[in-house]
Amino acid sequence: MGDNRFIISEEDWSIHWKGYSDQKRHQDKIKSVLKKKLPDLISEEDMILSKGKNIIRIPIRFMNEYKIRYNQEKNKYIGQGDGNSKVGDAIAKSRYIHQETETGEGAGDKSGKDYYEAEISFKEVEEAFLSQLKLPNLIEKEKDNIKTKTTKFNDIRKKGLQGNIDKKRTLLEAYRRNAIRGQSSFFPVYLEDIRYKTWNTVENPESKAVVLAMMDTSGSMGDFEKYIARSFFFWMTQFLQSNYETVEIAFIAHHTEANVVDEASFFSKGQSGGTICSSAYRKAIELIDERYDPNRYNIYTFHVSDGDNLISDNRRCEHLVKALLEYSSLFGYVEVNQYQRHSTLMRLFKERNEANFDSYTIKKKSDVYYAMQHFFSAKKHDI
Repeated sequence: MGDNRFIISEEDWSIHWKGYSDQKRHQDKIKSVLKKKLPDLISEEDMILSKGKNIIRIPIRFMNEYKIRYNQEKNKYIGQGDGNSKVGDAIAKSRYIHQETETGEGAGDKSGKDYYEAEISFKEVEEAFLSQLKLPNLIEKEKDNIKTKTTKFNDIRKKGLQGNIDKKRTLLEAYRRNAIRGQSSFFPVYLEDIRYKTWNTVENPESKAVVLAMMDTSGSMGDFEKYIARSFFFWMTQFLQSNYETVEIAFIAHHTEANVVDEASFFSKGQSGGTICSSAYRKAIELIDERYDPNRYNIYTFHVSDGDNLISDNRRCEHLVKALLEYSSLFGYVEVNQYQRHSTLMRLFKERNEANFDSYTIKKKSDVYYAMQHFFSAKKHDI
């Protein structure tokens, strides 16, 4: 077996980890800034329109390395302090804390922070945002249990692909064999010690679900309202398609009449006509009766509107929403209302106290992020 041995180097590798530690520190900084800027990033029009085609840039503050800095005023000292500094003394606190100036306050004579623009992809933003979400109240239906397949590395074998070597298990095997011979060492490592990670196909049961997306496209929906409605449904669609294989989405656009449309038409349909929200609720009930048996589907209904509904239609809406709540795991109403004006529809919904009904008011673009968190929080609504 003389030719079937591996050599383990015992030199100090701390300097070799310098690049890795710097890279990790940089990546952690990007993740931290990305998390803080998510509400603004996901509501940017360029982000939504690019859908993976463009690179997004976010400002990251420079992270300076520790270094010795010479005092130019007193050359006999190096570093910071006057030579009489003691452990625990604050060094250069007054000199730097007040030297920064905020942006947007006109010209100034004080130094600011140094930033550079880090490039991140749409996928990174999507993953950071959507990983926090899940469908609420998702239960297994008795008559329709679908299984999805995933691959997991959950086994160790003596033969396998070179790229799948399990280093930890290999060293443990070598150590165990050497220990039996009276040598408490990882060296030498023989071919017989090598262990490989292997995978198995795992079947996961997943219940069927359908989301009925209803969007107000009436003339009262201005540019801001229309943009917010599309943004909310865009991220909802990304979330569902990225995380669930067995969730269908039915798109319903309405003004005085409601129609089932395809995804492309739903996100490009212009606004016109008056507002009769009951038409959307009636169409949703029709779809449930025709296609989505509540015994086989978890049903979710979401409606986005500016709340400017025909007053005489509210009574019909009340009865239809009550019927939808009997079928729905969750009915979510999103109102786009940036000026906090009076809303006939929200006044109607405020009277609802069912556990599977929820609402949210969006006043600015960044609220799209919080609306998604509100409805699809991993810790909310679960039964």
